[in-house]
Amino acid sequence: MLFADLSKTLFPSADSGKTFNSTQNNNEMSSKDINLKLAEEAMALQAKIGVGVVDAGMFAEFASKFPGFFTEKFNFIMGPGKADNKDCSFGEMMGVAKKMFDAIKNKSIKHVVTPVDDNTMSVQMIFDSVYTDAHGDEIAGTEGVYEFTTLLTYNADHKIVSWNQTWDTAKMDNMRELEKEANHKIFERNKVLFSEILGAWGSGAFNTTNPDAKKVAEKFMAEDCVTDARYNTENSSGFKVYEGREGCLEWCAFLEKTWAMPDYSMLGVYEGPKGECWTTGSASPLHIPTGKQMPFPCEFIYRVGFNKEGKCTYFKFYNSGAFMYQDSLVSENEAVVAQMIPLPERPVADKDFAKNLETFWGNMQAWGSGVYNGPKDAALETIEKFWAKDCVVDFRYPMKTTSVLDKPFKGPEGIFDWCQILAGWDMPDFDVQHVVECNEGEILALFHLTNTVKATGKLVGTYDCIFRCSVVNGKIAHAMMHQGPGAATLDEAHTPDANKFFIVEHEFRSPEKAEEWWKNTAELFSDAEKVNASNKKQFELGFAFHQFLPQAAGTDKKMQCLWECKNTVTKEEFQQFIDGPYGPDATDCVINHVSPAMQGAMLPGTKFFLPYFQAAPEHPIQTKGSFFWVKHEFKSPESAGEFWNAMGSLDFKAVTAKNNKLGFHNHTFVPVAPEGPMFCLWESDKDISVEEFQTFVDGPDGPGYPALINHVHKTDLGAAAVPNAKFSVPVEGAVLPLKEVPATAAITANQAMAA
Repeated sequence: MLFADLSKTLFPSADSGKTFNSTQNNNEMSSKDINLKLAEEAMALQAKIGVGVVDAGMFAEFASKFPGFFTEKFNFIMGPGKADNKDCSFGEMMGVAKKMFDAIKNKSIKHVVTPVDDNTMSVQMIFDSVYTDAHGDEIAGTEGVYEFTTLLTYNADHKIVSWNQTWDTAKMDNMRELEKEANHKIFERNKVLFSEILGAWGSGAFNTTNPDAKKVAEKFMAEDCVTDARYNTENSSGFKVYEGREGCLEWCAFLEKTWAMPDYSMLGVYEGPKGECWTTGSASPLHIPTGKQMPFPCEFIYRVGFNKEGKCTYFKFYNSGAFMYQDSLVSENEAVVAQMIPLPERPVADKDFAKNLETFWGNMQAWGSGVYNGPKDAALETIEKFWAKDCVVDFRYPMKTTSVLDKPFKGPEGIFDWCQILAGWDMPDFDVQHVVECNEGEILALFHLTNTVKATGKLVGTYDCIFRCSVVNGKIAHAMMHQGPGAATLDEAHTPDANKFFIVEHEFRSPEKAEEWWKNTAELFSDAEKVNASNKKQFELGFAFHQFLPQAAGTDKKMQCLWECKNTVTKEEFQQFIDGPYGPDATDCVINHVSPAMQGAMLPGTKFFLPYFQAAPEHPIQTKGSFFWVKHEFKSPESAGEFWNAMGSLDFKAVTAKNNKLGFHNHTFVPVAPEGPMFCLWESDKDISVEEFQTFVDGPDGPGYPALINHVHKTDLGAAAVPNAKFSVPVEGAVLPLKEVPATAAITANQAMAA
């Protein structure tokens, strides 16, 4: 049937169908007429918005205008065989629709709505469409007319409770194959272009030593190209987003003077979505200024896109977990050495990629169903269907706010623990956007998500990551997550607002009361079950301590604590808790001086990210030095103003690197009022005295010099609860960085990158 004939059949002239007066009062209309009117409005809006190329902008417009037609959750069917969700949100519906219709160019859309009964409307829609390739060009052979039938079911409130849409899915699938062929040709061209860029980079053509570097950038890079090298490092500000050609050259200059990669190796180039190049590689980074080198290779993935003119539009970096040790290489203090854990060698994957995908999708479906976060026995039973008994997952990422991502996960028990961590994030639009075969049989999958930390309510953002896994004997044996650049904001999102924190100075009422308190505390801590019950009760009430800092156990010297509240509470409400029966002093031995933290504080990550039974690491990393808590007071109102003005322009990463070099690290900074006081927790790389630390903190390298009076208190680590150490005691099995500076490190880097 020709489109013109079909249109006449489906869309008769206006006077042959029922029309509506838009000013008619709904109270005067029947339920059927109201539903018919709403269906007309929705479909007319869809026909208006939907003309043009279906892209992210179009879906954003749908998301802003369509949810009001639906109940919060509804039955959603698309296909046959494309979607069947009886508890679907509008966002989930958009996720499915995006996969179905992305990059289709709709030239015209027509519709007619016919009542089936009072609550059900049948919609016929005709799309005159063509598929487009990665460059937006129309693909020959994909032009056509596509007919959709949708049954809409309404509830008593005239909201859609069921969307059942059918069409010739086989025809559209065939068009998608033609689209893949067109984009594959673009990929083959892009792969050559990428190789040329890599060759130029490796030869030093982008470096500051080349007077024609700008011409090289103009040759290869689009004017508005983006180099996204964000990574969560504590000591370096070079890992950031670079804009345009000048930004690309700035990134190359940063690498040139900072990092050498003598064993740099590109391992393969694979086809990403829409002609994109995915490149796997490895290197053992060597930090040129310190001469420290990673003791083993670290894997990475690049995502690189090109425009129609053959210019690179974006270059994104996805690092594996082992890169989290970069800060240990950057620090000039030899005491800053993390426990470096190499990942077990990747096994050879089963060769049947199609069967491997069955395992991959089976695992994704099981995780998505929630069974991995259900009762542990049932979860492990399902996990063992898809994961090998000796499997390993590398989900490591450098974070100051939590230690849960510090080590790889091993075996089904490790997978279960990993899933409990994932449950601490809200990822409503999580989507597997692209899957491709890597080395023979291996899987590379692009995950896209919008992530919010449930415990803080803070948005990490919308970003992606690449999951690489090997299936051996039908089960996943080895997996590695390459976090995307957008993950760099995880720490910020894991940190609660300052109004969730309180500093407490504990002052004993008398020497006798101090003796009584320490006796009671010793008795409590001799019984692990009682300690656990006390901590659990506080956690359930919404309170958790981060720091307990006595100066000398058994004495009447002051102590300090830092507490976090799950919910925002007033100073009076927190005082009631800390003084009450579930606080740390049920016998009234201590006067608790409570101060709420002020915005601008530097605080630890939330303790409420995980359920109580997983809330704290079993063995905190011990320091080889000392901890000191400091109460800072301003010398005058004028000095307070000068201090806060200076804070506004402070480069915290540079200050941290300088402090570490001097042998000191600031863990927390908690001002309680603009006029003071402020409280800090510091660590030294050696066991030093109060007087020695006082010399540093009062000196020109100390914080806020010369505006502050600093009251220093050394912490008794035998009784304290402190953060994981920056200057750690060597751990058995730790791999230390090498220290070997090539004579011409920058040249070595260039030669290595020419691989």
